Amino acid sequence: MIRNSALVLSILPAIGWACDVPTSAVPFVAEDGHPPTLYAVIDEITVSRPFDMRLFVCTDDIDTLRVDAIMPRHQHGMNYSPHVTHTGAGRFTVTGLVFHMPGLWQIQVEAPAPETPRLFSLDTEIE
Repeated sequence: MIRNSALVLSILPAIGWACDVPTSAVPFVAEDGHPPTLYAVIDEITVSRPFDMRLFVCTDDIDTLRVDAIMPRHQHGMNYSPHVTHTGAGRFTVTGLVFHMPGLWQIQVEAPAPETPRLFSLDTEIE
């Protein structure tokens, strides 16, 4: 389950971002403490089954993303490498994600940059 998405999405219009994000999207936490600029719509997650994710970037300076996931409590990642496709205008599709065991997973996204990469994370509990 992904928590606290309703609160953040409810303040999105008040901030004034011009970003077309589906109402079912959940926000990632920006490690730099800035308001969310990355959102995801995630397919149903079943243990040991591949799933896909659509990412929505609400800034015009990101055109490449790297995606991975870890289990912080177990200190290991996925057994698979996901594939990220830029589909244009701040949109990305991520395929090949597989969470091979239940528990807390953290999806990590890096937006490479010449000086300092931007890092985002999203915690989700898989049963």
